[in-house]
Amino acid sequence: MNAPTFPRTDTLTARALMRLLSGQQFTHRDFQNETASYRLSGYVEQLRNRHGWLIETKEENTPTNDPTGRAATYGRYLIEPDILKALRTELGERLTKFIEAVKRFESTGGVMRHNIKKPTGCVNIQQATFKKQRNHCNRITDCVKAEFMRLASWLSLMQF
Repeated sequence: MNAPTFPRTDTLTARALMRLLSGQQFTHRDFQNETASYRLSGYVEQLRNRHGWLIETKEENTPTNDPTGRAATYGRYLIEPDILKALRTELGERLTKFIEAVKRFESTGGVMRHNIKKPTGCVNIQQATFKKQRNHCNRITDCVKAEFMRLASWLSLMQF
């Protein structure tokens, strides 16, 4: 088996791989609840095709609340236990260090990559980013107000 490659540790692709290498089996909804990402299948595709990881998809069905009685089919992603064991033997310390690095990245709320310091009162990076955008909008609003006041005073000086 060719050794697969690791994605950068500050990506959602890495966050998906870290969970798989930790032995977790999860669905899109599980991943979305943990990472607020809607693109798990895209990250799994990258792991399979770009990085060479052997990831299985087990299809599952569940009834929906649809009045027609429709069932939804979705995938549960995993790395088979025997493959995972072989990977641990082959990659050893690299695998452990990768998992630790991704967990460290997650524990910072993604601040390492974006270099955004979370303002006081922010629980996560999304709140910090929103606060930064809101502050930017407030600065623009202040500039517009100042320009309006400048024009108003200029117009008041003009005599029609």
